[in-house]
Formats: sequence, C-alpha cells, structure tokens
Amino acid sequence: MKIDFRIHSVSHFVKHLLGHFLWVFKNNKCPELLVLNYHGTQKKFIFNFEEQIIFLLSCYEFVSPKEFENFLNSSQKCNGKKILLTFDDGIRNNKQVFDVLRKYNISAIFFIIPGFVDTLESRQKEYFLKNIRPVTNQHIDCEDEDFQSLAWEDVMKLSEDHKIGCHTYNHIMSVESSFEDLVNEIVESKIQIEKKCDLKINSFCSINNTARSVNKVAFSVIMNNYESHYTTFPGNNLLGNSFLIRRINIESHWLIGAVKLALSPIDWLRWTNKFNSYRKYISN
Repeated sequence: MKIDFRIHSVSHFVKHLLGHFLWVFKNNKCPELLVLNYHGTQKKFIFNFEEQIIFLLSCYEFVSPKEFENFLNSSQKCNGKKILLTFDDGIRNNKQVFDVLRKYNISAIFFIIPGFVDTLESRQKEYFLKNIRPVTNQHIDCEDEDFQSLAWEDVMKLSEDHKIGCHTYNHIMSVESSFEDLVNEIVESKIQIEKKCDLKINSFCSINNTARSVNKVAFSVIMNNYESHYTTFPGNNLLGNSFLIRRINIESHWLIGAVKLALSPIDWLRWTNKFNSYRKYISN
C-alpha cells in the first residue's frame, strides 16, 4: 500500500520510516509470544491486510487461541516467535477477512459487544459513533458495514473456526463506573453471548485504555468470571499472566513500516512504566 495522506497522518509516515529502520536491528533469535488486535477491516484495505498477514508469516508462526493459552500457562514451551490475532468490536466489515484467515489457516479471537449486535440495524451507525468510535475518517470508514455489527448468526458461524470473547456489553466501561454498571458490562455481557450462541465464553477484552477502563473492582469481577483478560498494553507475553495479556494494536490500513514499529520492543518501552504502574495498582 502506498502512502495516502487522506488516510495516513504525517506521524504515521514517520513511524513507517522508523519501523523499517529499527527492523534491521531486531533480535530474530529472541522468543516472543505476541497478540495483535485489529478493529475494523474495511473492504478497500483487504489486500493491504493480506499483505500484512504475508509479512507476519515471514517472521512469526501464527498460533490458535488454544495454543496461545498453553504457551501462556507454561503447559507448552514457547520457542521462536509466535503470534495470535484478535479482532475487537465485532464490526460487520470483519467478514472481509474471513477468507484470508481461512486461506492461511489462521484461527483468531473475535471480541463481541452484545449491545451492539442487538441494536437495530438502522441505529447501529449511531451506536457505533456514540459508544465505540466517536471520531472517524471518511476515507477509512465509509461503507455501511464499517459502522454495523456482525449478526448473531455471523458470530455462531465464526465460532466454528475461531474463538469468541467478550468486549463488554455496551463498550462504555470506565474507572468511574458503578458496581452495577460493571456487573452489566462484564458479567451480563458474557451471559448474553453464551445464551445467544450456546458457547462457553472465558475471555474478556477491556476497552479503550485498560488503565482508564478497568479499576480494581472491575479487575476482580473479571477474574471471578473469566479465565483470561486481554488488555491494551503492548508487549511480549512470554512471561505474562492470563489476566494481564498484552496486545499490540495494528489496523488494516497501516503501512508495513508502521506495523514493524508496533512489533518492535523499542516501541513497547514507552508503555513499560504505565504497565508496571497498573500491575502494581491492581495487585495492592
């Protein structure tokens, strides 16, 4: 994909260049257990998404959600560089990547928002702009499916090849949420997905910035109702724990150099203090 300043900011272009530079010095022998998260996968960027997948295949081995759990829990030794894909929000345009994932035999986790799924289709764009992404770029999100949710039948079909996780009930959690609201966002959402899809849901993904959306009480509720918690902190999960899983954000319209930067341990350094502070906060 070529640079397009309607889509890519100047800072993104700088990250693209820096990523290519830093990649030269990346330690290819150091084991890594990484998780990537995507959001929308717009139709116009599906070829770029496949190029990203091809690039990742040249450097990493994709693992299934179950394999990732085994590595994380040390029931299986992790050698080399492993990577797991996740997709947040359950946006309808995620259907664009189903064939690509099947083509490369990749199993991912799709984190669903039941309140979004249950919203009338005619009001889903309004819901999306209010609860999920208030600021959008018309050159990125421009089709109806970019603002709409997967249907429950889509989620059930997905579960045949992929894992389904919970991404809150309405995508409105914050550290200031009441206990009742936390129970609704964390617990009732799980119950709703399990009821609609006849599935066991054991993975939760926090929204926006984990440090701003999951307080001590919320963290405790998550631990009591799930087996794993996927956060917004980037990094290597080789020595991680199942309730502080780090994830690296990447989007389908990104240039490859920016992807390389996101995968660079040097880029993770800026999050180290925030992650350590949060880990100390929830453990006290």
